[in-house]
Amino acid sequence: MRQSGLLVIVAGSLFAAMPALAQGGGNYGRAGFNIADASGDNSLRIGGAAQFTYNASFRDDAVVGNNNDLAVGFENPLTRVRASGTVGTRDLGYKIQMTALSDGGFAIDDAFAEYSYGNGVSVRIGQFNLPVLREVVIGAEDRLGSDFSINSRFFGQGYSQGLQIGYTSEQFRVMGALSDGAGTDNTTFTSNQEADIAISLRAEGLVMGSNWDQFGNYTSWRGASDNALLVGGALHYQTGGETAGTADANILLFTADGSWEGPGYNITGNFNYRNIDLPAADQTDYGFMLQGGYFFTDNVEGFARVEQIILDDAPAGVDDSLTFLFGGVNYYVFAESNAAKFTGQIGYSFNATNGLTAAGGPGFELGNALLGQADDGEFALQLFFQVVF
Repeated sequence: MRQSGLLVIVAGSLFAAMPALAQGGGNYGRAGFNIADASGDNSLRIGGAAQFTYNASFRDDAVVGNNNDLAVGFENPLTRVRASGTVGTRDLGYKIQMTALSDGGFAIDDAFAEYSYGNGVSVRIGQFNLPVLREVVIGAEDRLGSDFSINSRFFGQGYSQGLQIGYTSEQFRVMGALSDGAGTDNTTFTSNQEADIAISLRAEGLVMGSNWDQFGNYTSWRGASDNALLVGGALHYQTGGETAGTADANILLFTADGSWEGPGYNITGNFNYRNIDLPAADQTDYGFMLQGGYFFTDNVEGFARVEQIILDDAPAGVDDSLTFLFGGVNYYVFAESNAAKFTGQIGYSFNATNGLTAAGGPGFELGNALLGQADDGEFALQLFFQVVF
């Protein structure tokens, strides 16, 4: 009897709340499914993505052996879910994003709150992608090829915990972050991966055009209204070794980039510089990347990318200047949308990559189905599909 009475009370409360809930609503857009209350001050967007690849790497059997010269197989390189929205006011936003790991667990990517003060000024606190390399900031769901460029994998800053201040006007925006340093997501404040202090500053300007959303990905649909040009650059510096747990290392990273987009085509280039100063070594590396895409139909886009990385003081017999070439085709299931996309990509390494994988440190991968070898001429094939919801 008590349970029945409780059910009646709960049911009555739900029915009483229905008119208020009905005043709100939901919809679906690029950021996912959106639910909001009647005022619009409290909202929730649920979304995510899943990516699948078939990879084939062809290496020199004289270098890696007959059993290792061919590697093929399927992989889920990315599976993620996210929630974002506003709380109490449309000016206070939040985002939480988690990505599956290869061991079956999950890691937190984004976990931050952001307050907009109006007039283009915002403050973000929590864990987020540091504002440095543009391809890394744009993210895995909106790149042009089936994987990040070799440059972004080698020089990319990754996630960190900290505070970021941003300003956006019609033609100019700037983001500055104070953080624990590059690649320090999900760490404690005593972790030896962290820096004593890290500062990141990125600035971008629209030389042509006035729509920031046009540069939210690396492609440009046929329906783009006009030509647009974005130029940007970023500086990242971090130092450590003076507080408990931190390593004695100084890192200076600089990048400059530009993107020209028009109806059905895009061209992007960047330059990267990084100096790592350790007690026993000092290394300076450079990178260049140029890529472009062209739509042959509303759904079919061809693309190509060439890039080079120049290593500092590579050991004798190890290539210190490495060139890569990639090309392929994107098929967008829905025109002007990344929601469902098939990609076929081929890649070729003109140089031995063992020096690059060593310089990249533990856990560094070339990606793009390239495994690396101590000789030139590795060829790779990647078949890719993604769904974004």
